[in-house]
Amino acid sequence: MPFYVNGKNINIGRTSDNFATSAAAILTEDPARPTGWYYIKASGMANAQLLWCDMDCGNATTGRGFMRFWWHGTFEQDGRQPPSWYAADVFANADLSTDTAPTTNFRGYYRIPSGVTPSFLLVKGWSGHINRNTPQYNGFYRKLPYCIWQFDDSNSTALRVRQSMQSGTDHNSSGDNWQPIVNESRNSSFPYANNDYWYYHNKHGGGYRSMHLDDDSGWHNTAFGAGVDGSGGTGVDCFSGQSGSEQRAYYDLVLFWK
Repeated sequence: MPFYVNGKNINIGRTSDNFATSAAAILTEDPARPTGWYYIKASGMANAQLLWCDMDCGNATTGRGFMRFWWHGTFEQDGRQPPSWYAADVFANADLSTDTAPTTNFRGYYRIPSGVTPSFLLVKGWSGHINRNTPQYNGFYRKLPYCIWQFDDSNSTALRVRQSMQSGTDHNSSGDNWQPIVNESRNSSFPYANNDYWYYHNKHGGGYRSMHLDDDSGWHNTAFGAGVDGSGGTGVDCFSGQSGSEQRAYYDLVLFWK
């Protein structure tokens, strides 16, 4: 139930009958809220659902309060390594509120809710450029490397990415250079010169649509991707510039919208 202090609903998001419409709305009522699970019902979601909300990432341009809609791995919640890749269309599921076990499922391949107008995309993950098991990175538990892109519809690549992530629109073409506006990837070589090729398409086989943001139609200088790559690798990858297959089932990739 709502509980008001100085006109602020300080319990917003804590129960299903006092859900928030966004993580940012929670911070408006209670700016000290930590990253965690909150009940969200954004436009396009049939029901209020517990979503993992990142209340830490961002800057003065983006603000804080990002909501998870797609994930492979639950490192931030429990440190688990993904056990396998699920061979399926990566944006097949439209409504986040249909997930039957959102707090325990190690993967969830959903879309941004259909009724919202997203401003930013937060991408977090581990991949080949960082070995998360080495001692110098143990202190980063629950704090994955990340980058933030702006959904600017005047940029053709940004528009295509949003259409795929929100409406399931198939794309497989080059467009405008779309670079992150916040880079906390911990990869000194990232971002690469041109992130201008986006596909959400059955491009490299597997019988389902994979996704990839890259500097060309290949899969080497990867911004982020999931599914099947051109060398037969399956899984996810992010912020990685490797020669040959880099997508792996045991990497982590998490997508948030704001």
